[in-house]
Amino acid sequence: MSIFASILRAVYRLSGVKKSFTLPENELRKEIEKQNQHRGVFTPTDHKAYYETITVNGFPCLIVRENPNPSKCAILYFFGGGMVIGPDKGDLPVMRKLCRETDCDVWFPFYPLCMEHCITETYEMVYECYRRMIGIYGGGNVSTCGFSSGGALALGIAAHNNAQPEPLPQPRHIVAVSPGEVPWNDGEKSRMKALNERDVSIDYAFMVTVEKFMRHGCKNVPDYMLSGSRGDFTGVGDIHFFYSADEVLYGALPDFEETCKRAKVPYTVSARPKMVHCYCMLPIFQENYGYFKKMRPETAIGLLVSGVRNMGRKEAIRSAYRLTGGNNFYDGMITCSTLSGKAVCRLVWAMNKAENDAYLEKALSGIPEHFSGKLLEVPVGTGVLTMPLYRTKPKADITCLDYSADMMGQAQEKADRLHLKNVTFQQGDVGALPYADGAFDIVLSLNGFHAFPDKEAAYREVFRVLKPGGTFCGCFYVRGEHKRTDWFVRHVYERTGFFTPPYETVSSLKARLEGMYADVDMGNLKSMAWFVCQKAE
Repeated sequence: MSIFASILRAVYRLSGVKKSFTLPENELRKEIEKQNQHRGVFTPTDHKAYYETITVNGFPCLIVRENPNPSKCAILYFFGGGMVIGPDKGDLPVMRKLCRETDCDVWFPFYPLCMEHCITETYEMVYECYRRMIGIYGGGNVSTCGFSSGGALALGIAAHNNAQPEPLPQPRHIVAVSPGEVPWNDGEKSRMKALNERDVSIDYAFMVTVEKFMRHGCKNVPDYMLSGSRGDFTGVGDIHFFYSADEVLYGALPDFEETCKRAKVPYTVSARPKMVHCYCMLPIFQENYGYFKKMRPETAIGLLVSGVRNMGRKEAIRSAYRLTGGNNFYDGMITCSTLSGKAVCRLVWAMNKAENDAYLEKALSGIPEHFSGKLLEVPVGTGVLTMPLYRTKPKADITCLDYSADMMGQAQEKADRLHLKNVTFQQGDVGALPYADGAFDIVLSLNGFHAFPDKEAAYREVFRVLKPGGTFCGCFYVRGEHKRTDWFVRHVYERTGFFTPPYETVSSLKARLEGMYADVDMGNLKSMAWFVCQKAE
């Protein structure tokens, strides 16, 4: 824990801020009204961005843009405050940062507070914002994010949308920082109560009292508006949770995870111990410096920005690989088996077919001839390299995962043509694998790591799902081995979204693998490194 975290925790304890959450309802209401005297709707007057305020259902919504005209995508951003405390201008730097560094417009609704309105009115207003955004930016180009009760709204948009007779396209990405909810089952209540002593800012009592404020006398309030984990997230691209592991609201995470699993939505969790509620929205923390040093290390707000930016990179990858289509150009390039494929291998990779086959053979050598265990391939791509191989291993239990539904669809078509019965397919994110620890005997990754936007998470997840004594094998691009290849990667593959920096070198990859695995066999042919690693027993 950094000195900043220690100081802030001490300040919270000494200030008695937590005690205010335990006040009787009438006194708490007065305290909230007192705080709201210094909060509310604001109109930026600086020239650090382009601002526009529109009216939605009678309430203002601030739009922040980097340029005068709308961007291609947007973020619907929600402030926190338990649905009862209004925003302040401290949210403005965050919005500008998100706008500037994600190339997204940011919409900031001054939504109705539950001190004077039922939460159903809140949802009506923010959902109308979302509907207008879909009309401007198009389906699949709108994401939501928020902190505390705003995190609950970021998630709630998806649940509310699925509750409509004619749902809109779901958010592409959701970032929820310390999302709150009214505890609704015994497990959640028990977990929140257990965390109450460790939480220095919010008391469990408030999570019970706030339900009265949210209802505001209304009897017919949908469950998901009070407790977001009771909603349906089906159709969301991915969800990212940020918590302090020592806050009361962290007790709701298991229920949110179950909701994600039911909806088959990829999700990630960042939970840091000894932090405070919504710590990653505060610019004083440096807890994540090492992890995000290659992205935005200077503040924990940078953590949030990095998360959103990585999501954008993932989408760029997804879009790029749609270009493979149903033709054989990509397959021919990977296998060096067509005239165009041979030309690319020569021009970009400085390889002939024999060399191409050689490094692939090395990468696949980690799979025994009569393998009958559990294997995970990530990413599967179009399956051109592996589906014929899996045909020779009928007793193996094989799972193929890819972020691109388009490429995975091509792989599944190949599997169907070969009548493979031992191969299953799942769309997902290598940075948040939906599998238990030690679930696989082998993890295979061919030509994937140079595309992954969060390589650190990918390395960790692969290691996690691999059994003790299991094998990690594969191949990918390494920089610094051939100047022409490096030029094409930088000027062509990165710009089209196929590759994502940073990249390993031969020496950095060797050091990394030897630091993680008990036995490492690796080498490279030109700019392609291959490896076969064994995890310690």
